[in-house]
Amino acid sequence: MMKAKTSAPLKGLFFRELYLGRRTYIAVTGIFFGIVTLILLVLLSMKVGNLAKLPADVIESAKGTIRMAAMFVPSAIFFMNTSVVVDTAPADLSEKWLRFMYSSPVSEGKILGVKFSVMFITAAVGYGLSALLALAVGALMGEPATITDFGIIAAIMLIVVLFSILITVLSYAFKSTTGAIVIVLILAYFGMGIIIGLAGVGNPALSDEELFQNISDTINGFCKSVFPLSPLILAGMIALGWGLCTAILKHRDAKRPQLFRKKEKPAKDTAKEE
Repeated sequence: MMKAKTSAPLKGLFFRELYLGRRTYIAVTGIFFGIVTLILLVLLSMKVGNLAKLPADVIESAKGTIRMAAMFVPSAIFFMNTSVVVDTAPADLSEKWLRFMYSSPVSEGKILGVKFSVMFITAAVGYGLSALLALAVGALMGEPATITDFGIIAAIMLIVVLFSILITVLSYAFKSTTGAIVIVLILAYFGMGIIIGLAGVGNPALSDEELFQNISDTINGFCKSVFPLSPLILAGMIALGWGLCTAILKHRDAKRPQLFRKKEKPAKDTAKEE
């Protein structure tokens, strides 16, 4: 009986997260499967349909771009599902929800645990679907998916989840989702600058081909090294985000009475009445 009573609120919180993000989940998942269907039809046409009649040199020159787009663009789109927690942040910061949360027997840690668990589940599902897509694309194009390909998918997942966590934490800290997004975009801008600098952009000694190769080698090497550690990195980032958000809410415990305090009516001026 105790387990049932404890699990009931958590199930309700889980369905609340799904309900608040339902439009984004449906839209993003629909776009993902729509693009995947289109990609698979194009690849099948290149293999046995009308596109197979194109000159061999045309197909060969476009093969790398098609392979990259087919493997990684749908993955990046599906991982946007992990950012739904950003959409639910304004609802979490509303006074009505805070009243419920502070009066609920469920702790802040468990409430936020449900939110970050949904993020972990959507990331894991996204990676599984993306890996299956990579295998299918590799088979249809005659170039099997490599560890580097799976590493790039993992890197895309970790970057999107990192941005989602940063925005969520900053939203709780500053009570403003818009401000949190602006801060994260600024950080992303400087982060891209560092990556470009490491790749050698701006070095006049490098030709365009060498520069492109440097960027490609830097990204591929990083993704390949990240791949085996990606589950631990994902779990660590989500645990850290959960811990920071929980600490922020617990820090506001002193303000709880203000949410419940009734507005006192102004005292009557008895002197005037006399």
